[in-house]
Amino acid sequence: MRVIFKKRNNIPTDTETVRRIAETFNLSGKLAELLLVRCIPEEIGAFLNPDIRNMHDPFLFYDMKTAVQIISAHISDGKKIAIFGDYDSDGVSAAAILYLTLKKMNADVSVFLPSRSEGYGLSLTAVSKIAQSGAELLITVDCGISSAHEVRAAREAGMAVVITDHHECPDELPVADAILNPKRKGETYPFRDLAGGGVAFKLAIALAGKNAFELIDLAAVATIGDVVPLLGENRIIAAKGLYKLNVAPILGLDILMEEAALKKRPVDSEGIAFGLVPRINASGRMEDPRTAFELLCGQKDRAQLEAFAKKLCALNTKRQSVQESIIKEGLFMAEAYAKERVLVLQNDDWDTGIVGLAASALTGAFAKPALLFGFRDGLYVGSARSVPGVNIYEALKNNEDLLESFGGHAAAAGMSVKKENLSRLREALKRYMLDNYAEEDFIKKAFYDMETSLLEVTGDLVGEIKKLMPFGCGNESVKLLLREVDVIEKRPIGNGSHSRLRIAQGGAVMDAVAFKTKCDEIPARMDVLASPQINDYNGNVEVVLDAISI
Repeated sequence: MRVIFKKRNNIPTDTETVRRIAETFNLSGKLAELLLVRCIPEEIGAFLNPDIRNMHDPFLFYDMKTAVQIISAHISDGKKIAIFGDYDSDGVSAAAILYLTLKKMNADVSVFLPSRSEGYGLSLTAVSKIAQSGAELLITVDCGISSAHEVRAAREAGMAVVITDHHECPDELPVADAILNPKRKGETYPFRDLAGGGVAFKLAIALAGKNAFELIDLAAVATIGDVVPLLGENRIIAAKGLYKLNVAPILGLDILMEEAALKKRPVDSEGIAFGLVPRINASGRMEDPRTAFELLCGQKDRAQLEAFAKKLCALNTKRQSVQESIIKEGLFMAEAYAKERVLVLQNDDWDTGIVGLAASALTGAFAKPALLFGFRDGLYVGSARSVPGVNIYEALKNNEDLLESFGGHAAAAGMSVKKENLSRLREALKRYMLDNYAEEDFIKKAFYDMETSLLEVTGDLVGEIKKLMPFGCGNESVKLLLREVDVIEKRPIGNGSHSRLRIAQGGAVMDAVAFKTKCDEIPARMDVLASPQINDYNGNVEVVLDAISI
């Protein structure tokens, strides 16, 4: 597949600006250049030093004062409060954050989490169940902003409703008693990219003050797990949450890290993204999200919590097997649509809890949006993933007359569609992609931070790069572009699908690993996109290749 190498952004990196930043912050010129790729000069100090004191006042939310007044009144009056969340790591973490906060305030609070079979978001069935529990206040976390009908039903049942969400807002908002959503039109909160757990965390701070920061590691899991940009306030939550996770984690996360063998070295954002989050997600994807919720809350005895952690790890192993099967089938089916700009694939037997993960793999393989559907309860239920620059949420919104439900954001979405409308949706999305995007938007792009030479990839530079952590969406790990590198040795590793290389350029020689690339796919000379790392075993600099050549 053709690959276009592109710089992450076009912020000017003139010599004088680089020199001034390097001197001001006592950095090398190389790191100053890397910082300018990620943020404007005025933000560099805050970027290098994520500080809780720089977090925004939660009462800047337009409805925060109202939300706190409603919740506090229900606690004071001893009225039952219900929290309704989502089944993914963001929603489950958000539910745990708010539940633990309200319990410490002596609230009479219960949590309701939907299963995958019930579908995403607030439903009339859930509203009925919550009303029957005697709740007089319903608080949604990580959902609710698109649930106008269900919110109306809750209020008609006598409940006050507070929505906390972060997803894109419909044109008409639900008529709730308070809405906390940084993407809401006219919202006064200055940072719009919080995760659902981030919004719940801000509500917890408004309710409990500094005591809420005991749960910042949960907020970090939610933030990293939902793949929101790790910039601004999210960077602070992630950085401080990671610190707490490694020093004094809440009990449930501590036990899960132990069971997942993540405590051998400090846990970074990758440890959360690829170690903790998939296990938390596996609970809702494969079975019941309550298992993950109970573990995160940590209010059972240790033996029970350890059993929960073991179960999450087992479910994650099962999830991996199901996911690989769907990906294999999807890759085969996608060949029939190789010339199209969007993949819309369905299989009645596909697990609707896993299709989103498989869609991500297909999007990466074909450099185009992928929508994968399984069949459940008379509808095709699916997940969509997209490529940078192609807004899948807007594409679905443009065709919402064909959908039974949908929600999400530019990069990912969930939706359901009647069987008879699926082929119509496929054709409509094909037309939309042709009408709204150029051919170049569907060519695989590999983004780099800086073009450099192998001689300049030193241990000192790699050490400095750590100052940019935590990495994640919006602050991806540093990628260096090395042109015309010679491959002087190569050998297969793992099952033969990865390769270990020895590369050379301008007198410098270095070891490298090319993941998911077989030896026979590697030419003698190539352009290299590399993430430089320190090899833990011998102290040498190791370059990890993510792309091979154009």
